[in-house]
Amino acid sequence: MSIRGRRAMEGGTTLKLMFLCGLIASYASPRPSLILPSEWKGNLSKKITQNRIEKKIGYCPPSHNAADAVGIALYWIEKKAKDEKTLSPSKKTPLLA
Repeated sequence: MSIRGRRAMEGGTTLKLMFLCGLIASYASPRPSLILPSEWKGNLSKKITQNRIEKKIGYCPPSHNAADAVGIALYWIEKKAKDEKTLSPSKKTPLLA
């Protein structure tokens, strides 16, 4: 673990980020899912990730933790949309299930 990662963990910012991501996901899905950094952004730097977020939605939060939360949410939304396109109609779950 890097020094920055350890400081984030000890300072509680990682926990806050996890909570925020969980809160966002709970509104869209009844089932939580684990999304690893390597899955949603690969090995991209913070700056490249922030630039991509800004290009996609027109704004990127100044805090890198908030930017990560937005990036994870965007990844999850895009993944869910892609998954729903590949499901056959018989396998889709009803909206109110």
